Amino acid sequence: MQPDPEVKENAMYRHSIIFTLIVIFIVLTSGIPASAQAQESGRPDIVVKISRLSQALDLIDKLAAADNSQPTALPSFFLRSLLFGTDWIDPNRPIVIAINYTDMPSGAQPVMTALVPYVRKNDDFHISYTAVSKMDHYLVPLPPKAGAVVPDQMAYQLAEAAREKPTGFLSATIAASQLLIKADTQIQKMLLDLESKMTAQKGTSGDVSPEDVNNLLKNFIHIAKQLEFFSMGMDLSESELTIFSDALALKETALAKLFTCGRESRFSRMATYSPSGDIRFTSASYDIQGMLDFFNTAFGEFYKTIGLDLASMEKVIAYFTGEMAGGLTLTDAGMAIEMIAVLKNDSTNDPDFLESVYLPWIMDYGRQMAAVYNQQTPKTKITNVFSKTQESTINGNKVHGIACEIPFAVPGRDPKTFSVRLRATQMGDLLIAAPDDKTLSELMAMAKTLEKQPTAEPLMRMEIDLGAYLKSVQSMIPDPGARMPFNMENLGSLVYTFDLDKGKLSNQYIVKTDDIRSIVAAFQQAGAASAAPGGPADQRGDATDYSFSQSPPTLLQDTGKPRKPAPRKEDTAAFWLDKGLLYATYGNDAEAIKFYKKALQIEPENSNALFNMGVSYSSMGKYDQAIDVLNQAIFLAPDNGDYLYGLGWAYLLKGESVKAMEYIGTAADLGNPDARKYLKKKDNN
Repeated sequence: MQPDPEVKENAMYRHSIIFTLIVIFIVLTSGIPASAQAQESGRPDIVVKISRLSQALDLIDKLAAADNSQPTALPSFFLRSLLFGTDWIDPNRPIVIAINYTDMPSGAQPVMTALVPYVRKNDDFHISYTAVSKMDHYLVPLPPKAGAVVPDQMAYQLAEAAREKPTGFLSATIAASQLLIKADTQIQKMLLDLESKMTAQKGTSGDVSPEDVNNLLKNFIHIAKQLEFFSMGMDLSESELTIFSDALALKETALAKLFTCGRESRFSRMATYSPSGDIRFTSASYDIQGMLDFFNTAFGEFYKTIGLDLASMEKVIAYFTGEMAGGLTLTDAGMAIEMIAVLKNDSTNDPDFLESVYLPWIMDYGRQMAAVYNQQTPKTKITNVFSKTQESTINGNKVHGIACEIPFAVPGRDPKTFSVRLRATQMGDLLIAAPDDKTLSELMAMAKTLEKQPTAEPLMRMEIDLGAYLKSVQSMIPDPGARMPFNMENLGSLVYTFDLDKGKLSNQYIVKTDDIRSIVAAFQQAGAASAAPGGPADQRGDATDYSFSQSPPTLLQDTGKPRKPAPRKEDTAAFWLDKGLLYATYGNDAEAIKFYKKALQIEPENSNALFNMGVSYSSMGKYDQAIDVLNQAIFLAPDNGDYLYGLGWAYLLKGESVKAMEYIGTAADLGNPDARKYLKKKDNN
């Protein structure tokens, strides 16, 4: 007899939910230990909220650079179809989905229900999903089933959750301790099964033991049980995308103490320091020693097995206040770092901390790293990844030099070395580091002006230059031919913030929606380019079949003169021209033309913008408009073979072959390769 598919699916779903929750807790609570008894709350085990659905779907379509004239191609099309449209859903109240696990040890199916608020009823939705109609909302048991009843407690919980102000357009909140206590039997079984499998697969004596892994997981779960809730989600507006996560600790737990770092008492000396680098970071003062001690208590033994001694690190961290700022730049060969860190200014501070404590620890830590490296790569032996370099003196301050050299293998290329060069000095209660003495001297002079002042900033902030970061990632790809051919110099920054306050941990990632559009367009461009056989489209020689080259013109074709990369400003023609080219490459010519027009508003005589606009009009079948703007481009650059070939092609597509051949012939005389190829094939046929 075959098992019931629905029962099988429910069982798989149930176990996948448990596993997913554990993974989430492991990833997002790593580094926070503790204990405490979780309290049952009146909230559902899991609550999902969707706010401003129709607006969010419109924005997602824009981010995907979808063509609104083709609704079935929109990313939102499937969801809108499932819901029978979205205009009937109340935009001012969230859709809420609640999940409750009633008896997990027995394998009981979770109770799941959705609340969908409406401004008017939707009979198609009501009938198709067997929804329970209330005064201003539907209740839908999940999965939808005729005759299903929504328990009163669930209906009440949903109504309460719907009244709470949503934190984003999409969020999921998990009652962590409550759910983990319910899942305790399954978790213990999973840990036993995992230990059994790892014991059976255990390899050499250098491997991490099953007991080590098991203890690590137990500590993670122990920590997660101190969380009242964990939530994550995203918010989306016309200007930016925010991805967030929050974790609230149960009161009177070790985790609650760790999560408290009051904003009202925060001061910083870094307000006037603007670090240079592709990645810039800053943090206010906090109990960095207590944080590391917490890590060490929970995970120290495990980290020792992989060569990281948190206890020795804790002795060094005890000298720091946690306040610091700096920047770093990545290259395919290494990293350049500058940083100012504040030391504790009390009896525990050593005036020779850098020389007597920090450098010896660095050298010892380097030997530990080398031992781990040698174990993993027995063919290559190193004694220390760190070495001291020549000392110097700046304005009476002794400067120490440190070099870090970590060899690594790159598939298909010669072995490389990841290098970091650092110059460091101690100036009062400040530890200052830079890649060279010149930069260090400038930082030392600036550091004298730093003054302590109140700050309302989050505890930590990091800003990543997306263009520079992606360029660094590109440079690390072993095969140059596999690198994506797009220019990301106009991208902005990704901003990450981290905060601890009143027992709550908060993370946020913020990126501009314009930058997301550019990245999406670039990846689609790269996909289209890789899918094209041999680059330019093949010409079949049929007089009625005309195909323009699939390789779009570059920004350098307008004048042939070198120019600096366009700044990240929306008041430059180059910025909008870049965007237009990206959109046109994967077929969204209507959107591309909008960007070309913005470029022309700034530079009316930008011949390249006119040319690309003409190509897009041709692709859309608007030949008269194409011919008009292409003629404008040729007026500005009469000897540009690309422009003449584009105009000839527009006439061909319009059916005026005599005029077309005149311009294509002139383009061929000027050296345009596509025009010459076309004429050669035409002659052969």
